Amino acid sequence: MAGLAVLLLAGAEPRRHPVVRLSAVFDRQNPGSGEWQDGAVADLELREMPDGPEGLYPDPRAMAGVHSTTQAFQEALGHAWALSPWPGQGKCVLWSIAHSDALPVPLRIDGGSLGAAFALGLRELFRRPTSRRPNRASFVSAVFGLRRKAAVTGALDGSERLKQVEGLDAKLRAARKKDVRLIAPEEGNQGFKHLPEFAGVKFAATLKEADRYARQWRYGRLAAAALLTVGVLTPLYISRSDNAEASQHSTASKLASVSGNLLNSHTGLAQLFAARAYQEDPTPQTQAALFKAVTASPHLARSLQASSTISAVAASGDGRTAFAGTAEGAVDSWKLSPDVAEGRRQTALTLKHAVKMIASSADGKTVAAIDKSSAVFRSQGADPVVMHIPPGQEPTAVAVSPSGRFVAVATNIKDYMAPPVLLLHDGTTGKTTSALLKRLSIAPNSIAIPDDGQLVVFDGSYGTWERRSLPHLVQGDGSTVGFGVHDYGSALSADGRYFTYTNADTKLPVWRTSGSPGLDDATLTAQTKGHNPVALALSADGSRAAQAVDTTIYVAGSVSAGQTAPAPTELAGAGPVNAGTLAFLGTGSDRLVSASGDLLTIWDLSQVSRIGAASSAVIPVSCNACPGPSVSIRPDGKYVAVVDGNGVSLDVQKLGANVRHRFVEQADIMSAYTYAPPLWTADGKEIILVSAADDSAQIRTLEPGLPVVGSWAAPPADVLRFTDPVAMIRLTPDGRRAVQVNSSGTVEVRDVQTGRILQKVNGPTDLAQTDGGPVLLGQSDVSIDAAAAHVAVHDTDNNAVYVADLTSGRLLPVPGVGKTAAVAYMKDRLLIRRADDTLEVRSADGARRITTLNGVTDPAYGPVVNSRDAIVETETDGTGKLTHYPSGYTLGTMPIPTGYKAESVGLQFSPDGNQLVTATEVSANDMAAAAGEIVTWQMDPAAWTHIACSSAGRDITADEWTQYMDSSAPDDLRCPA
Repeated sequence: MAGLAVLLLAGAEPRRHPVVRLSAVFDRQNPGSGEWQDGAVADLELREMPDGPEGLYPDPRAMAGVHSTTQAFQEALGHAWALSPWPGQGKCVLWSIAHSDALPVPLRIDGGSLGAAFALGLRELFRRPTSRRPNRASFVSAVFGLRRKAAVTGALDGSERLKQVEGLDAKLRAARKKDVRLIAPEEGNQGFKHLPEFAGVKFAATLKEADRYARQWRYGRLAAAALLTVGVLTPLYISRSDNAEASQHSTASKLASVSGNLLNSHTGLAQLFAARAYQEDPTPQTQAALFKAVTASPHLARSLQASSTISAVAASGDGRTAFAGTAEGAVDSWKLSPDVAEGRRQTALTLKHAVKMIASSADGKTVAAIDKSSAVFRSQGADPVVMHIPPGQEPTAVAVSPSGRFVAVATNIKDYMAPPVLLLHDGTTGKTTSALLKRLSIAPNSIAIPDDGQLVVFDGSYGTWERRSLPHLVQGDGSTVGFGVHDYGSALSADGRYFTYTNADTKLPVWRTSGSPGLDDATLTAQTKGHNPVALALSADGSRAAQAVDTTIYVAGSVSAGQTAPAPTELAGAGPVNAGTLAFLGTGSDRLVSASGDLLTIWDLSQVSRIGAASSAVIPVSCNACPGPSVSIRPDGKYVAVVDGNGVSLDVQKLGANVRHRFVEQADIMSAYTYAPPLWTADGKEIILVSAADDSAQIRTLEPGLPVVGSWAAPPADVLRFTDPVAMIRLTPDGRRAVQVNSSGTVEVRDVQTGRILQKVNGPTDLAQTDGGPVLLGQSDVSIDAAAAHVAVHDTDNNAVYVADLTSGRLLPVPGVGKTAAVAYMKDRLLIRRADDTLEVRSADGARRITTLNGVTDPAYGPVVNSRDAIVETETDGTGKLTHYPSGYTLGTMPIPTGYKAESVGLQFSPDGNQLVTATEVSANDMAAAAGEIVTWQMDPAAWTHIACSSAGRDITADEWTQYMDSSAPDDLRCPA
């Protein structure tokens, strides 16, 4: 710097040409309040200095006395120089900054946000020719130069990528004030891209992209140059690129809008449009559309596409095979897993006409079907068998015994005076026998074969049923209820024990096939919506009835006569249900199949969501003043350890649906806080449990009985030692230390192997424990940042937030927060939930407020974050709200299971942030059983896309694209996953 000054005093002058000027924007800060103030737009000038030392230097004439208090600014200049063509050229470049709003030159410049501006300016300066002879560089510089009204902000790290900067809102205000286009890093700001207040801001991921946004065509010069130059081959590339980006964004927005409109009527199709929208333009808006699509109609498990329009549905007794009969005469089948449909479609049978009814054995290996004139069945590995239907008879119902031995077909004789006929094929003997059903005046529309010893036929027109023995078809008991003329639908349970019908009343009567019940003597009753259904179904045990009305299926639980029946569960989103295509899947009452068009849909009432897998757990109810369960997820995301709010129960189990094996320990209820929030070691092999009594710990291994394989010795006791339960404990990033936060707010950094306290920061005085019993901090009252360098503690009683800086060892109050409710760290940002339900975003030490986001209106728990881009808060009704960070855009909600109190739920993200685990205490009705619930939620948009594509069971068709998008369909309409 001194050498440059000497050169200038000796008469050396920087070259008058070339010189580069461009706008840069940075923020000013009021050191007193720590609040971001409006930034300032400045002119950055770069020019070559002949005979100067190689490098980038401040111009002594304009920048004398300027300094930086941190290394960030100097590092930014170093990165900018290294990324330019200047190194090794032996050239000297001078820089200066002058405020465009006549403010004095800043005496201190901190931060790295000017790095991108310097890098672009240096590249442009290198392009500027020193010769007056025309060349390609002079032509490009003349007709496609840097905008004077474009300001670039962005940090550098030695690569081409732009890094996140702070104070973007202040810089935007400054840019707008000076009518300057702001170009900002995409990193960390994806959520702002399409918010109205950030309209006009160009977000760039790389220097190359920023360079493109910072340039403009000078059409007057271009026209003149075109008369002289033939080699211009790049006209309008930039505008075409901008137009393409705008078109892509517009398409994605419309796709998201279409998805939203289809959520309630065609959830599968809504998922396809949402997945396409997110693929086109992954913004918070399209991410929200995708999240809402995969969480809509939560009991919809999956749809499967049949070979043509479906006319009949059925399922095997074990629930592992689903069947769809089509209008073209095909019987399609799919193998199902216990939770969701899997496998490819296969053709089980082929008939000549539209399939009227399908039946199968319990294992799905024998299947039978009828159309208007024939009955066909087939056993696995054998050829199809066409049953002989006597002339003048028409099949009306079919059934297969659980073992597959018997196939029964009911027929209607066209002479209406003759009784219907029952045909029975015995697979053991190969013979078919028949019997007249003289008790029935109309042919049965249902047959059930509970076992190889009996069958039940049912006429849904009058309510007549009859039992017959097998294999000789000897008539047994039976009766007629007499449904009357207002008979809009009927159903027989799969085991033949129950039957029902509807006259469009709001009550659905259910009778047993025993005795001689009258019309008003129903054994059970269920509540429905009172509509004329297109399909009706009854579970095997009679515990649930399902009624399909247009696009909605109402599933109602049945109760004994005289009791109040619960309101039905509404299943929507699979399109208009085809007539007669509704059945329970297997012998249970949780799963159903229905059809709409050529899609077969699997429903699961036990499924909390397509993105959630639920399992029972041992999580006893805690006291009213106790916090919720503590959740700790193994580093590989495969196991979870849960401690109840009382600290007397430990449950360790795999994550997933319907987990059967778990490790459980329970202490005496009077021994409160026996178990602290569990801590997994970095390798996931052991769990550390700290004692509230003396700060010692047991180290357990994941084996039967959770044996103790190590321990932490209790540290030396203080003169006055009161119980101080652990509120939170986390590993440092290197996995060698644990940061333990007690309910007193005291922070201890401990060696993982020995438990030795390496550092201790005492908590605030107001949280000190006394002999009156421990004051408990909930998990929303404590948070540790990602680097394990800061700990935030919320003092609920005094509306105060403290931050312990583990580098300095100091505990300081966060200023100016007002009434507060919870804290959480999102990477290096502190989130404080205020009493007005907003989320205040601050720097890690809490000293500087950055922005404010909207929170939930009736909060119960949270915020819980995944240290990437997701914030979850729960409301008292169990609704979980998902918010995108940093935009604050609400992505949607999800139904988190609730307990008997608002604080009955614990939440934790997996280490990779892709899963959210919720643990809910036992409900008030199940306290004796101590059965809580653990749900694993998929929170990665890539997983949502996969779920959307797989559960939809098909792709968007060209006709559907044209119908909903009002444009020609692209060539590739395959779902992204």
